[in-house]
Parts: sequence; structure tokens; C-alpha cells
Amino acid sequence: MGSNPIGHSFKRDYGIEILPKISIIIAAYNVEKYLPKCLDSVCLQTLKDIEIICINDGSKDKSLDILNEYAQKDSRIKVINQNNSGVATARNVGLANATGEYVQFIDGDDWVNLNLCEKVYNIAENNNSDIVMFNVAFYDNKKQQVTKGRFFTTTVWNNHVDENTAHTYKDCKTIFYGNLSAANKLYRKSFLDALEVKFPENVRFEDHLFHLETIFSAEKVNILDEQLYYYRQNRKNSMMTTLKTTKVVMDIFPIVDLVEEMLKRINKYERNKYLFFQFKYEALAHYFMSINFFSKPYYFAKMKTEFEKLLVGDFDFGICKTMSNYYNFTDVLNYNWFSCYVLKKVLDKPNKEYRKKFEPFKKAIESGFSKVEL
Repeated sequence: MGSNPIGHSFKRDYGIEILPKISIIIAAYNVEKYLPKCLDSVCLQTLKDIEIICINDGSKDKSLDILNEYAQKDSRIKVINQNNSGVATARNVGLANATGEYVQFIDGDDWVNLNLCEKVYNIAENNNSDIVMFNVAFYDNKKQQVTKGRFFTTTVWNNHVDENTAHTYKDCKTIFYGNLSAANKLYRKSFLDALEVKFPENVRFEDHLFHLETIFSAEKVNILDEQLYYYRQNRKNSMMTTLKTTKVVMDIFPIVDLVEEMLKRINKYERNKYLFFQFKYEALAHYFMSINFFSKPYYFAKMKTEFEKLLVGDFDFGICKTMSNYYNFTDVLNYNWFSCYVLKKVLDKPNKEYRKKFEPFKKAIESGFSKVEL
């Protein structure tokens, strides 16, 4: 366990209280097996001027005991205990209690490189960044090893040279995709305060809205393409492993609505309405495949209703038809839920030869249903 090398409450010479450089917010819920590794990686950061705000979200295991044990040995740790309210509420509580110049979120079952804070803080200070984004490595909990993959590639950011390149959302070719997490970013606290941004509570996919509002609003985004955060996958009872067996995935519908409302509120909707159009059909179609098979008819009916709303929107469908994976939109309007499931499950494969082989079967399915002309 770490020890505080700089003194209680960051007090230095003459009794002056020094605000921490970074407030690290850790939401913990039933992660006793993984929490020590997470806390060790934070307490032993090479940047010492940090505060560590840990929110125990009503854990039923020994997570709270572990947090309190660490807090006794490191005065930089503040433990907040609350009834189980979800990760969004826990993070919002952390934000309300953060006093650092910058804010960083870490999930209680993940961990980070020991020099993460120092690296991203220096980049933020040197460039006056609103957001510093860094890359993530995936850790397979079943295989007990780091696997191939990363949250993003810098190739999707126009004119990127290195971590000192200043970006805005306009530089990103995939602004709605691939990197919607709040965990792989350092945020300037004054930037978040000015936005009055919060995680949406009582729904999942809370990162989607928080990330998109901050990235669309930031004037300076810097990108460090190093894998400094370890994201644990295939953990029992995590959100991503329960999508197929619960109705958690239904929360994607209110989240998409909240994203649309946010874009209109910050006056970014008109400029990005076609990107939002694509985000909507891609996100809803993606989670159609994730949800439990027996829940698919209900999900599909709701998705189709949402797509029909887009038909009466102010869109030029000549432009829409040029979007990648546009068939995700038209298939839902043209076919029933099972046909869409078959088309995506069996035919939507990256291997071109495989798709070619099934083309006659695809045409047979298509010919059996009436078309919707757009």
C-alpha cells in the first residue's frame, strides 16, 4: 500500500494548503478481488500531489473495508460510502467533492501505469488542455493476460503529429465511435465546472453522454497514444458481461435521446446531424445483436419506431445513403426482427468470400419482404 509522502491535506510550508494537481475518482461496487491492485497503482503514482476520492457504491463484499484500510495509511484517500445508486451517481458525488486542478476517473476493477498522472498532467499544463486522452490496454480476466486491442488509433484524428498537437472534435473522423469512455481521459476541472456537466443517473451507458458533451465542447484536446490504463474484460457480473442476460441494454434508447438533446443545447446539432443520424442507427443496431435472443422482438419494435422518427426528420436521404453500414437503417425498416437477426448474424461477416457464398441466400430473404422506398 502507498503512504502519503507530502503530508495531510497537502499542507506545506507556513501552513498553506496546496490544492492537488489531480483528483482521481474511483467508483467501487463489489470489486474486493481487484480493488487492491487498482489502489496500489494509484497510491504509487510518480506524481504525488493527487487526491484519491473513493466512492463505495453500497458494496456487499469487503470493498469498503479495503478502502478504509488504505485510507488509514494514505491521507490522500477520501472514502465516501453511499447506498447502491450506480456508477453515474458515484462519479457525480466524486466530482462534487473534487478539489484538484484536473479530474480523472478509474474504475475499481481496473488499474493504471504508475507514471500515468505525471505524463498526462505535464501534457495538460504544457498545452493548456481541456482534455488529455490516453490509450488503453485490454486485460482478459478469464485468460489472465493482456490481449491485443486499444481504445483508439490516432489515424482517425486529422493532422495529428504527437501529444502536443491541439485538436477539437472537428479533427476526429469517428467522433461518435470507438472511444466513448470517460476513464481514459484527464479533464480540466474548471472546464467541467463551466459546462456543469454530469453523468446521467439511473441509466447505463452513462459514459456516452459525458464523453460526447465534453469532447464536443473542448477547445483543446491533446492525445497521448500510449496504453497507460488497463481495462479488465470478461469479469463476472460486470456490465458488459450482463448485457445478453438483462434489460440493461434497453438504456441505450434514453441515452441516444439525451445525446440528441445535448447536441441541440450546445448548438452542435445542425452541423453534426448526419453524424448523429449514423450514430443512432449504428448504436441501436449494434445492441440489437447484444441483447438476449428472446428480448430481440421487443427491442426490435422499439428500434423500428425510433428509425421511423428519422424518416420524417430534416435529412437529405441522398446523403444518408452514402453513410457506412446504412443497411443497418434500411434493413430494420424493410424486414422483421428475425430476418434482420439472420442478415446480421450470418451474412454480416468481414470475410468477403464468406459473404459472397451466402449472397443467393441473402437475396432469397430479401425477395420475400416488401421494400420501403426512401
